[in-house]
Amino acid sequence: MGKAEYRHSDVLTCLILGRTMMSEGVITVLLEDAIEKAKSEGYPRMQVTTWIGNLASKKAYEKVGFKVDKEKTHKSFEELYGSPGQVRLMLEF
Repeated sequence: MGKAEYRHSDVLTCLILGRTMMSEGVITVLLEDAIEKAKSEGYPRMQVTTWIGNLASKKAYEKVGFKVDKEKTHKSFEELYGSPGQVRLMLEF
C-alpha cells in the first residue's frame, strides 16, 4: 500500500488507559466504538501505532481485528525512548 492510500485511513491518534481500565475491558469498548465510527464515515481501513514491546496495547488492538502492518526501528530511537521503535497495525473494513 502506497503513501497516498493511507490518506484514506482513519487514524486513531491517542488512547491512554491505566492498567485497571484495560483489565476491565474498557479499551475494547473504546476501540469497537472508534471502529464503528470510522466505518460509518466510510473509511476503508483504520491504523494505530504503538511502541514495540507494548504487548498489552498490541494484544488489545489484535483482539478487535488489527493486524501488524509494519515495524520501524532505529538505534537512536531506543536510546531516547527505551523502545527499539514503533509498530503499525491496520484494520481493513
